[in-house]
Amino acid sequence: GKVHSELKEHEKAIADFSIYIKRNPDNPAAYVARGKARHANSDLEGAITDLSEAIRLAPNDGFSFYARGLFYGEKSDFVNAKKDLLEALLLNPESKETVQPWLKMAEEELSKAEPAKP
Repeated sequence: GKVHSELKEHEKAIADFSIYIKRNPDNPAAYVARGKARHANSDLEGAITDLSEAIRLAPNDGFSFYARGLFYGEKSDFVNAKKDLLEALLLNPESKETVQPWLKMAEEELSKAEPAKP
């Protein structure tokens, strides 16, 4: 799967990761890898589903929350994007420089969606 991902052969990578997951269903890294491949193959829903499973299996992995937060942002689901990005920061405070700009963007989008106060 990794080789196919590096070669941008996303469908082959997804197929390889799926076979691996079938044999090793409790490996969160496999779900992250397949989620990244699905994202690269324009399957945002599949990517979010895989990252959700990775989070279920490894709830203290800040990277999974970060990646899923970015994917939610791409879907314009800024409520869930903000939630995941905040969790990523909580779990990995050292990732602040990476996460903070995306969190700020989600917050700005949410503030645009709020009705103006008189």
